[in-house]
Amino acid sequence: MKRRLAFLALFVFMLSACGKEVDVVEPEANKEPPQNPQSQVLDQAEQAGLLDKEEPEEKELSAEDAAARVTETLIEGDYTAALTDTQLQVGADEGEAHDYYVFDIQDAVGASLGQVAVDKATGDKYTYLGDGMLDDYTKFPLYDPSVDAVCDWAGEYKGPAGVALEVLQGDPNSFEYIFSDGTTGNAQISGNTAKSTDGEINFLFSEGVITVAGGTVTGNYTTAQ
Repeated sequence: MKRRLAFLALFVFMLSACGKEVDVVEPEANKEPPQNPQSQVLDQAEQAGLLDKEEPEEKELSAEDAAARVTETLIEGDYTAALTDTQLQVGADEGEAHDYYVFDIQDAVGASLGQVAVDKATGDKYTYLGDGMLDDYTKFPLYDPSVDAVCDWAGEYKGPAGVALEVLQGDPNSFEYIFSDGTTGNAQISGNTAKSTDGEINFLFSEGVITVAGGTVTGNYTTAQ
């Protein structure tokens, strides 16, 4: 009898053990999942500025701004730039397509003097020959090097009587000049010409030669070798 009671007690104990509740460890609600090691390295590199960020797309020049580029070097009141309906794209075959505005340049009585194309991205001006053909703006009938030319004045030059000239150009509109005789100053640029801010010295740039007129530094200055 005792043996049967002991067996019954063991059986009940085993049943209670099988039905024992097991504590379940739930994930913390606010704990973030582990980050991929590769993603972590990329994030750190981006924060350190080691990765190239995608550059924003260049803003396209408006038709009004393009027209201003054309007329800014023309005599005000004598000429106008009328936007045409021409849809011009050049360079697509070479994989470097550029879109252009095309303007018809007219005199005071409305007569056409030719057409000018303006790159919508860069603002560069070209002579438009028609049929998708562009030529350098220097070929346009109203081209005036004294206002239209873009010159790189910077450099060292040799002048008459052993006088040297150094030109430091920090922007497209002005430069600093330093003559070896001690004459120095700043000049304002207009195309291929420039004038010192005191109005005493004039400069003309042509084919790598700077012609200086004014004061004791008058003469032609050629690029120093």
